[in-house]
Amino acid sequence: MHLSLPQKLYLGISALVWTSYGIFCAISVESLKDIVGLGMAHWSAVIEIRAMYGGAQIALGLFSIAALMMPGEYAKPAVLLSVLIFAGLVVLRTYGLLVDGPGIGLVLDGSIAAYNSVALWLFEVPMLAGGILLLGTFPGHKIREFA
Repeated sequence: MHLSLPQKLYLGISALVWTSYGIFCAISVESLKDIVGLGMAHWSAVIEIRAMYGGAQIALGLFSIAALMMPGEYAKPAVLLSVLIFAGLVVLRTYGLLVDGPGIGLVLDGSIAAYNSVALWLFEVPMLAGGILLLGTFPGHKIREFA
């Protein structure tokens, strides 16, 4: 199976962002704390950041790399996994911004509030929409009708 240019771009962006951000989070826990506004009074919190923000995101990036290298086996599952992850991020980040934060408007002022706004509007929503569109481009994909 050969990937189309949009499929390659989507998986390439996923691989680059997840892997690089995961490495950043695993190595630079203190920087992430300052960017996001996390309080880490105990060493257990540092480990949680390294594992969930670092390890899990690196794994997602590596899965996208595997999809680029072995598209016949992994491309569609990687896009589906991305869609599910981005759906969860979009829904819960939107909820958090509405309930706990300043609302869902785009904030570009470099503040801690901007982190969630930028993540939502400039990465997660476009990647969710792109992934949903790409799912229909894989061979054998059929949209099921629910009666």
